[in-house]
Formats: sequence, structure tokens, C-alpha cells
Amino acid sequence: MKIIKNRVKFYRRKMNLSQKQVAKAIGISRQYLSEIENNKQKNIGGTIMIDLANLFGVTVEEIFFPSTKVDKLVS
Repeated sequence: MKIIKNRVKFYRRKMNLSQKQVAKAIGISRQYLSEIENNKQKNIGGTIMIDLANLFGVTVEEIFFPSTKVDKLVS
């Protein structure tokens, strides 16, 4: 099974936010966010994905499935 790394840390840093700020904004613990960023948390709820996307101003696909858009363009 191929593991696709998410881009949560990339977008968090791009917005100059700390893990604590992001975690508080979406209602999760900083430790849980750290696990998401480091690909240690594999079962991320859809609500959390949507909340992160809304916070960063991007789509869920851009954060969690970055190759999806490229695959659709090539097909």
C-alpha cells in the first residue's frame, strides 16, 4: 500500500501558524495535529479534513490527495 504524505505542515507553515494555533482553531489537540502532520494518524475524520482545508483556504484534495488533480488532468 502506497502512503501518500499530506501537506498539513506545508500549509500551516505557509500561513505562519503554530501547531497550537491550528489545533485550537479546529478543535483538536496539538498532539493529534502533530500525528497528522507526521503521517502517524491514518484515520483522519472527514470533518477535520474539511476544517483544515477551510482554515488554509484550499481544498481537501490539495492537502490530503495532492496527486489527484494531476491524475485527472492527465486522464
